[in-house]
Amino acid sequence: MKAKEIITEAPLPEVPPEQAMQLQTMHNTRVQYPYSTPNDITTTTDSGYKFLGGGAEAQVFKNPNDPSVLKIIGSKHAIENSASMQYLLLSRKYANSNPYLPRVDSIQQFAPAAPPHTDSAEIVKAPVIRSYYFAIRVEQLFPLRKATEDELAFMFHQTFGREVDLDKSVDSQQAFRSEIVYTVRYTADGNVGNTSEFNPQFMAAIKLIQRISSRWGKPSEFDSSGAMDLHEGNMMFRRTPGGPQLVLSDPLYNPGGTHAKPLRRSKSA
Repeated sequence: MKAKEIITEAPLPEVPPEQAMQLQTMHNTRVQYPYSTPNDITTTTDSGYKFLGGGAEAQVFKNPNDPSVLKIIGSKHAIENSASMQYLLLSRKYANSNPYLPRVDSIQQFAPAAPPHTDSAEIVKAPVIRSYYFAIRVEQLFPLRKATEDELAFMFHQTFGREVDLDKSVDSQQAFRSEIVYTVRYTADGNVGNTSEFNPQFMAAIKLIQRISSRWGKPSEFDSSGAMDLHEGNMMFRRTPGGPQLVLSDPLYNPGGTHAKPLRRSKSA
């Protein structure tokens, strides 16, 4: 995996028009309430998809007949200017050789379509229509809060090559999760001095994240991490026969709605 590689073009297949409005409606309905109550999270759409959760741009759904989950992204940014889409495209290309990247099954795009309105009051109430929509099928992962203490200890040692010195004043599982999240974040920010014992595949994933993030400029006093969005909600894990595996599932965003610097095509792009 080449850290300098950026995908500048992606001829993505289109979602069939008859499904596009349904997916857009699923996304826009949820994006109005990104921090939903537990009762909201159990909501099932007419298409049989259960809402799992989401944030400012992405909403995640699960169909019981599909082993993957469906992530719908509604963005102001085209592929070349979307940090999260760049990460997903490169993850799809390299996940088989790097277990810290999410496994992306397919990525489709569809054009936004404004729903019909009958009066100005309905227009005011209507959700914001984004400029670009993407439907991504990605492996179903587990949030870190679902990991046992043994699983968290395994992932920490596997990634950072050492045992963790826990804060005994807090819950051990919470302490493990905090150590994992902070160490990942500090590594990405360049605030960890010696990384010689760190897993090389983890470091390759971090370099990929740093490369994409660098297109949005250096961190500032207002945005301490540039385009990086490394918090517990954006780090998950998969369970494998060889043990639990940390996955950097959604580590990037467009800070302040900004556009990226112009892309420089690499030789391998």
